Amino acid sequence: PGHRMFLKGKALEAVKLSAFGCLLGAILAIAFSPVFVSFALQIAEFLPKVLLFLLAFVIALMVFSEKKLWKKVFAVIVVFLAGILGIVSLNYGSMQNSLLALVSGFFAVPSLLWSLKQKIVFVRQEDSESGFEKKPALLSGFFGSIAGSIVALLPSIGPSEAALMIRKLVGEISEKAYLVLLGSISTANMVFSFFMLYYFSKTRTGSAVALKQIIQLSQNQFFLLIAIVLFTAGIAFFLSIWLSRKAVFFLQKINYSLLNIAVLVFLSLMVFAFSGFLGLLVFFTASSIGFFSLSIGVKRSHSMAFLMLPTMIFYFNALAAGF
Repeated sequence: PGHRMFLKGKALEAVKLSAFGCLLGAILAIAFSPVFVSFALQIAEFLPKVLLFLLAFVIALMVFSEKKLWKKVFAVIVVFLAGILGIVSLNYGSMQNSLLALVSGFFAVPSLLWSLKQKIVFVRQEDSESGFEKKPALLSGFFGSIAGSIVALLPSIGPSEAALMIRKLVGEISEKAYLVLLGSISTANMVFSFFMLYYFSKTRTGSAVALKQIIQLSQNQFFLLIAIVLFTAGIAFFLSIWLSRKAVFFLQKINYSLLNIAVLVFLSLMVFAFSGFLGLLVFFTASSIGFFSLSIGVKRSHSMAFLMLPTMIFYFNALAAGF
């Protein structure tokens, strides 16, 4: 949706909607945190026993979300290819290095290649102060905070999958409301991941992993962290809007295709620096699967199977061993 609005000259509005969703997600996640922690404590022992089936249900929901039969077939192919690549690469070497190659390959590179293939030029963006309806935006933020809690509880589930579940629950939503929803999910998941870290020693985001490696949170430090999250969320909202205007002014003056090529080269160098030639092989393979998905018109969120299938295998083995 954000890219479509960019092509219509409404990228600044898309940034504003996403930033508003992020702010709502942070506020509502903190407000709902007592309910989240209480619920998580109640299902802590039961959840691992059903995770395999929940993840299988989410994959089935993703596949059947495609409207045409041939797209469902290709969605299964993408799930299979991404899953196999994830199983092989995540079991060879460290997960951190593999994840860099996988995520960049599946989700970043295809968009860059598609822009180069379509020879998309930078569209002049409107700088008008367009408002948005408050009720749909607030509802999207509310549902986004709920979906963010799902992402925090279920390993390998991402914001796109959570957004799909919300759309199935509430029906079709507008393009603008969807951007608010995605922003809310991402930030709510970040907030809830800190609660998962503090109460359960579980890491659901990269930030939580980094925090766990740096410090053992005491109660006072945890509450300070939550206060910082709320404070910085407010700053980030206004800073994002201000920076987007500066970025648009800058991007209108450079070659858009050249920028895409520069980012592709940068990603390739980063993957090589952290993962070597094997990482580049994973990177190029993931990019091929992602570009295939984009070319035939099926959702790239199916590529999240690279993380979901290995997770399912882990819990299947745990169940088989008498969880």
